[in-house]
Amino acid sequence: MRLASVLLTSSFLCAAAFAADPFVGTWKVNIEKSKTSSGRPPQTTTQKFEATSDGYQITSSLLPNPITLRLDGKDYTANIQGVAASVGADKSSARRIDSQTIESTFKRNGKIVATINRKASADGRFMTTTSNGVSKNGEKFESVVVYEKQ
Repeated sequence: MRLASVLLTSSFLCAAAFAADPFVGTWKVNIEKSKTSSGRPPQTTTQKFEATSDGYQITSSLLPNPITLRLDGKDYTANIQGVAASVGADKSSARRIDSQTIESTFKRNGKIVATINRKASADGRFMTTTSNGVSKNGEKFESVVVYEKQ
Protein backbone atom coordinates (compact mmCIF):
# COMPACT_ATOMS: atom_id res chain seq x y z
CA MET A 1 0.00 0.00 0.00
CA ARG A 2 2.82 2.40 0.89
CA LEU A 3 4.60 1.62 -2.41
CA ALA A 4 1.41 2.34 -4.37
CA SER A 5 1.06 5.69 -2.57
CA VAL A 6 4.69 6.61 -3.35
CA LEU A 7 4.26 5.62 -7.02
CA LEU A 8 1.03 7.61 -7.33
CA THR A 9 2.62 10.70 -5.75
CA SER A 10 5.62 10.35 -8.05
CA SER A 11 3.34 10.14 -11.07
CA PHE A 12 1.57 13.36 -10.10
CA LEU A 13 4.88 15.14 -9.55
CA CYS A 14 6.19 14.00 -12.94
CA ALA A 15 2.98 15.10 -14.63
CA ALA A 16 3.25 18.54 -13.01
CA ALA A 17 6.87 18.86 -14.11
CA PHE A 18 5.90 18.12 -17.71
CA ALA A 19 2.66 20.15 -17.71
CA ALA A 20 1.83 21.74 -21.02
CA ASP A 21 3.76 24.93 -21.70
CA PRO A 22 1.12 27.64 -22.24
CA PHE A 23 3.15 29.32 -25.01
CA VAL A 24 3.81 26.27 -27.20
CA GLY A 25 1.48 26.16 -30.18
CA THR A 26 0.16 28.33 -32.98
CA TRP A 27 -1.35 31.73 -32.22
CA LYS A 28 -3.44 34.04 -34.42
CA VAL A 29 -3.98 37.76 -33.84
CA ASN A 30 -7.47 38.83 -32.78
CA ILE A 31 -7.65 42.22 -34.52
CA GLU A 32 -10.82 43.33 -32.66
CA LYS A 33 -9.18 42.89 -29.23
CA SER A 34 -5.84 44.47 -30.22
CA LYS A 35 -4.81 48.15 -30.31
CA THR A 36 -1.80 50.30 -31.09
CA SER A 37 -0.86 53.88 -30.32
CA SER A 38 0.07 54.51 -33.94
CA GLY A 39 -3.58 54.49 -34.99
CA ARG A 40 -3.12 51.68 -37.47
CA PRO A 41 -4.46 48.29 -36.45
CA PRO A 42 -2.11 45.35 -35.92
CA GLN A 43 -1.62 43.15 -38.95
CA THR A 44 -3.23 39.76 -39.21
CA THR A 45 -0.52 37.27 -38.38
CA THR A 46 0.10 33.90 -36.87
CA GLN A 47 3.00 32.93 -34.64
CA LYS A 48 4.15 29.42 -33.90
CA PHE A 49 6.04 28.84 -30.62
CA GLU A 50 8.15 25.68 -30.49
CA ALA A 51 9.98 24.72 -27.30
CA THR A 52 13.78 24.46 -27.44
CA SER A 53 16.21 23.40 -24.74
CA ASP A 54 16.66 27.01 -23.58
CA GLY A 55 13.49 28.81 -24.70
CA TYR A 56 11.52 28.99 -27.93
CA GLN A 57 11.82 29.23 -31.66
CA ILE A 58 9.13 31.58 -32.95
CA THR A 59 8.00 31.50 -36.55
CA SER A 60 5.83 34.44 -37.66
CA SER A 61 3.85 34.74 -40.85
CA LEU A 62 5.15 38.34 -41.11
CA LEU A 63 8.86 37.58 -40.75
CA PRO A 64 11.17 35.87 -43.25
CA ASN A 65 13.12 33.91 -40.61
CA PRO A 66 12.33 32.29 -37.25
CA ILE A 67 13.39 34.07 -34.07
CA THR A 68 15.25 32.25 -31.29
CA LEU A 69 14.07 33.36 -27.87
CA ARG A 70 16.47 32.25 -25.12
CA LEU A 71 15.01 32.69 -21.65
CA ASP A 72 18.25 33.16 -19.71
CA GLY A 73 18.14 36.97 -19.43
CA LYS A 74 21.47 37.36 -21.23
CA ASP A 75 22.05 39.82 -24.08
CA TYR A 76 22.44 38.33 -27.55
CA THR A 77 22.96 39.93 -30.94
CA ALA A 78 19.50 41.06 -31.99
CA ASN A 79 17.79 39.24 -34.83
CA ILE A 80 17.30 42.24 -37.12
CA GLN A 81 13.67 41.78 -38.06
CA GLY A 82 10.37 42.71 -36.48
CA VAL A 83 10.62 44.86 -33.34
CA ALA A 84 14.42 44.66 -33.27
CA ALA A 85 14.58 46.19 -36.75
CA SER A 86 12.01 48.91 -36.03
CA VAL A 87 13.89 50.12 -32.93
CA GLY A 88 17.39 49.60 -34.36
CA ALA A 89 18.31 47.17 -31.59
CA ASP A 90 21.75 45.63 -31.55
CA LYS A 91 21.10 43.38 -28.51
CA SER A 92 18.07 41.57 -27.12
CA SER A 93 17.34 39.40 -24.13
CA ALA A 94 14.40 37.46 -22.72
CA ARG A 95 13.46 35.91 -19.41
CA ARG A 96 10.54 34.07 -17.91
CA ILE A 97 8.89 36.14 -15.18
CA ASP A 98 6.58 33.30 -14.13
CA SER A 99 4.95 30.31 -15.81
CA GLN A 100 2.55 32.57 -17.73
CA THR A 101 4.78 35.58 -18.51
CA ILE A 102 7.84 36.25 -20.69
CA GLU A 103 9.64 39.59 -20.87
CA SER A 104 11.88 40.57 -23.80
CA THR A 105 14.05 43.68 -23.94
CA PHE A 106 15.76 45.31 -26.91
CA LYS A 107 18.84 47.50 -26.54
CA ARG A 108 20.62 49.95 -28.77
CA ASN A 109 24.12 51.00 -27.65
CA GLY A 110 23.48 49.54 -24.19
CA LYS A 111 20.21 51.41 -23.58
CA ILE A 112 16.80 49.68 -23.48
CA VAL A 113 14.73 51.00 -26.38
CA ALA A 114 11.80 48.56 -26.32
CA THR A 115 10.16 45.84 -24.25
CA ILE A 116 7.69 43.10 -25.06
CA ASN A 117 5.73 41.33 -22.33
CA ARG A 118 3.89 38.17 -23.35
CA LYS A 119 1.25 36.90 -20.93
CA ALA A 120 -0.63 33.63 -21.44
CA SER A 121 -4.11 33.45 -19.96
CA ALA A 122 -4.76 31.00 -17.13
CA ASP A 123 -6.84 28.80 -19.43
CA GLY A 124 -4.13 28.86 -22.14
CA ARG A 125 -6.51 30.15 -24.84
CA PHE A 126 -5.12 33.69 -25.15
CA MET A 127 -1.75 35.42 -25.19
CA THR A 128 -1.56 39.17 -24.71
CA THR A 129 1.56 40.86 -26.02
CA THR A 130 2.23 44.37 -24.70
CA SER A 131 4.99 46.24 -26.53
CA ASN A 132 6.39 49.69 -25.96
CA GLY A 133 9.46 51.64 -26.88
CA VAL A 134 11.00 54.19 -29.20
CA SER A 135 11.52 53.51 -32.90
CA LYS A 136 14.87 54.26 -34.52
CA ASN A 137 13.14 57.38 -35.92
CA GLY A 138 12.47 58.60 -32.36
CA GLU A 139 8.73 57.88 -32.37
CA LYS A 140 7.25 56.37 -29.21
CA PHE A 141 5.00 53.35 -29.69
CA GLU A 142 2.77 51.20 -27.59
CA SER A 143 0.63 48.24 -28.58
CA VAL A 144 -1.46 45.53 -27.03
CA VAL A 145 -1.95 42.57 -29.33
CA VAL A 146 -4.20 39.70 -28.32
CA TYR A 147 -3.58 36.27 -29.84
CA GLU A 148 -5.87 33.25 -29.75
CA LYS A 149 -4.47 29.73 -29.67
CA GLN A 150 -5.34 27.78 -32.78
